[in-house]
Amino acid sequence: MWTNEYKAPWHIEMDDFYQNDKKTKVDYLHSVGAKYDFKNDLVLEAAFGQAQGYIDQYFAKASYKFDVAGAPLSTSYQFYGTRDKVSNGGVNDIYDGTAWLQALTFGYKVADVLDLRLEGTWVKADGQQGYFLQRMTPTYASSNGRLDIWWDNRSDFNANGEKAVFFGAMYDMKNWDMPGWAFGASYVYAWDAKPGRMSSPDAYYDPDYRLKESGL
Repeated sequence: MWTNEYKAPWHIEMDDFYQNDKKTKVDYLHSVGAKYDFKNDLVLEAAFGQAQGYIDQYFAKASYKFDVAGAPLSTSYQFYGTRDKVSNGGVNDIYDGTAWLQALTFGYKVADVLDLRLEGTWVKADGQQGYFLQRMTPTYASSNGRLDIWWDNRSDFNANGEKAVFFGAMYDMKNWDMPGWAFGASYVYAWDAKPGRMSSPDAYYDPDYRLKESGL
């Protein structure tokens, strides 16, 4: 894949890509990926992407499925990595070193109607931004990176240092004459989240929000 501009669904014209400061232009994005199915329920995937002069991204995934008590158990290990090319401590220097998100997933199907999921993630994202982002450009809808971990409120669990465990269950109502309907619930527990590092002590200071002095 290669591209030098994008169009968000709510825009009518094409837009350029920019770094985090919304001023420094990114001339192009490109990526390459591969997937190999061993035809024995083992699948390997890998990919690499770049935002010119700004971000490198990496992806690897191994998936394996086998039967437990006559029902399929799907498992995977996933790695998502990203590294910025800016090292001046400015607003575009979003990570200190390589940031990553790793995940282990387990999915079990019972009686063809009940799906159970147990998943865990671990994030490292030292630096100013303070969280892992799978996109190669920061503006929402400007680009989109792959992330197979999908929970409700997923973006709440990508902070630096954060570990999270997810459990979910979904029941298919097809045996109750309600094809296409399913009901479920999920729970997430997370810990060890850390804040980002400010580029300067006054990074979040805005004089427009300062209380004005008055003689009264």
